[in-house]
Amino acid sequence: MSINPNAAQNSCELKIKGQKYAGWKDVRIERGIEQMTGIFNLSVSERWPAQVDPRPIMPSESCVLSIDGEPVITGWVDETRPGFDAVGTSFDVSGRDKSGDLCDCSAIFKTGQWKKTTLKQIAIDLLAPYAIPLTITANAVKAATATIASFNIEDGETVLACLDRACKIKALMIWADGAGGLVLGLPGLARATTALVQGVNIISCKLTYKTNDRHSEYIVKGQARGKGGHNIKDSVKDPAVMRYRPLIILNEEQGEGHTPKERANFELATRQSRGNRIVVRVQSWRQDSHNNERGALWVPGLLVPLSADYVRFNGDMIIAKVTYIENEREGTVCDLDLADPHAFDRLSEDKHKPKPHKATHKGKASHKDMSTL
Repeated sequence: MSINPNAAQNSCELKIKGQKYAGWKDVRIERGIEQMTGIFNLSVSERWPAQVDPRPIMPSESCVLSIDGEPVITGWVDETRPGFDAVGTSFDVSGRDKSGDLCDCSAIFKTGQWKKTTLKQIAIDLLAPYAIPLTITANAVKAATATIASFNIEDGETVLACLDRACKIKALMIWADGAGGLVLGLPGLARATTALVQGVNIISCKLTYKTNDRHSEYIVKGQARGKGGHNIKDSVKDPAVMRYRPLIILNEEQGEGHTPKERANFELATRQSRGNRIVVRVQSWRQDSHNNERGALWVPGLLVPLSADYVRFNGDMIIAKVTYIENEREGTVCDLDLADPHAFDRLSEDKHKPKPHKATHKGKASHKDMSTL
């Protein structure tokens, strides 16, 4: 297996009040396009008498977690755990992006109702009190700025739940950018510069097929607006779920927007993607270097080629989640959760959509649902 020249880098630093804290012995950082906030857990232990006083880091302090000087999480410290035993001291710290507050706090905006607005405006209004900037990807501008006839905050729901429900109206996603902001759109616009290849840079690879969150039929109900309005309904079936497992979904928007059929297809594709995943482990937090330049970090949302004959895959996948890991047992590694790009491109305005992956088995292209391979 080739050795990545970037492996000697991967330096993790936590900056608080201008002070940088490095030398962490155990690092775990998670970022993903299906989670609104990145999370981190860091720890260090020292044998007596190298470290007597705990590091002066306290919960609720603002922080920037960087890899080789590049921010990957910008937010707040959630918890600190100083301690000691008979042989030494320890200090653990964990935290999240600024958007972590959106997962904990209730959604509040004026009367809690929008009329003839857009998804972009709903997001901006909800994010304003938290001073979290919003970026819209190029393939989602049209959907994010299209009219939504009416949208209401449901009593007691969090900002995360409210935004997630609003995003489903336009079949878009929202995730943390690592710099303290959020991205609204669809992944896959950027390509990785390094392919994932069995026998070259893949340490391990594991497929997961799940059906516990999938259903035999998705039935979407809504109500048309205007005179003569009536209840409308449509459905799609998941051919991979053989037993009776129906799910009724109330359309998040009435009248305008996507049809119940489109909403049902979006639910089917999303649940297929979350149920079928490939986790690939590589040696470095960075991609391979090119032209003597440091390789870019592995980040969520990238379109990456995967070639792994053992699991019968040869084609493009989307990086849905990245986990940077460093400890004495595993060394410095990066876990990449890969998903079928078709689950994320249904409303893409990009004419150059990702090509479907192909199975090497018998030379036949695979179905969109990976579990059918």
